[in-house]
Amino acid sequence: MSEFQKVLVVDDGARNAENALSAELAELGFASVTTSLEATDEVLEMIPAPTAILIQLPRRSGGAKLKQFMDLAERLKAKKD
Repeated sequence: MSEFQKVLVVDDGARNAENALSAELAELGFASVTTSLEATDEVLEMIPAPTAILIQLPRRSGGAKLKQFMDLAERLKAKKD
């Protein structure tokens, strides 16, 4: 049996069952770790490199919060290249 591919989900920390990606990812055969935007760097240091990183923007993101998510996306993209 093969090992699950691992996915890191980054969100704003306000989780509820209807917005949880972990259940959907499990149905697709992925193991997932969900972390808040603020804890992303620490989590990435502690877990093996994930197959993918999904950034789940808050529904009402704007201004400074949106910029933080976009900055994270740019940093992660730069690390990959």
